Amino acid sequence: MYLAKIRESIQFFLCTLLSPGFALIYPLSLLKRELQVFTMKLKIHLQLYSILREKLPPESNGQAVLQLNDGTSLQDLLDELDITRKVVISVNEEHESDVSRRLQDGDRVKFFSSISGG
Repeated sequence: MYLAKIRESIQFFLCTLLSPGFALIYPLSLLKRELQVFTMKLKIHLQLYSILREKLPPESNGQAVLQLNDGTSLQDLLDELDITRKVVISVNEEHESDVSRRLQDGDRVKFFSSISGG
């Protein structure tokens, strides 16, 4: 079913694109919506600790399941959550220092606030 929808969208898109007056018969907003079909989604489990919990609604207790675009990196996720402070990151129970790491469907991501002091 899903593949049929993609095939149908591609055929419609190509026919429309090759038609005279393309911009008149297929507004850009509709084109963007059709192209979103091709963006694969992935689901991750997110857990925020300490002060970072404030980035999610209070009733979430710092936990959320997020739908992200395929190819999303840890840095993209940090940017989306507006986390600018230094954090310690765990992906699937293993420490991760490379924020350019691309997330995979089903990943369990944890952000811990980096603690310093003396």
